[in-house]
Amino acid sequence: SDEVARLLKRATRSEPGAELVHALRVSTRRAAAAVRSFKVYLPQKKAERVLKALRMIRRAAAPIRDIDVHSHALAAQAEALDAGDPLHAALTAAAEQLMAGRADAHAKLVKAGRRIGVKRFARLCDGLEDRVGVTGLGESGQGATLVDAARLAFADAAERARSAGSADLSE
Repeated sequence: SDEVARLLKRATRSEPGAELVHALRVSTRRAAAAVRSFKVYLPQKKAERVLKALRMIRRAAAPIRDIDVHSHALAAQAEALDAGDPLHAALTAAAEQLMAGRADAHAKLVKAGRRIGVKRFARLCDGLEDRVGVTGLGESGQGATLVDAARLAFADAAERARSAGSADLSE
């Protein structure tokens, strides 16, 4: 979630490059996967709010990513042709037309970023991470972090693997 907040802040300051937009979308998918993976341990309403914000960010960045991918593909096809080929001019014009819409797509990302609020998003994620409830951690399991939950899960899995490894391996 920290990566999403950092990239969203950079992407909304000025028109981002293709790599930044791609990194933002990837980070939103990864953060959403992490939230979904630990969702059983998290306060449901807060987890849903984080997932909704991640969806909004990813969807707002999608048109920019589409423009970047398609304009690059069209430009590459145009480069493979002779400059005098009519298809070269058509592909070049199509790529330029796509890129002309990029500023509007970026404006929509900025609007979504303002609606979500980078600082508010970061606080929401921090609050979510601080509210993990895992039985077996501490007295009540409340206040444990995602790292604590992961350590517990990995410790249990490692213990099962050790037990299986020391048992009769033919079974």
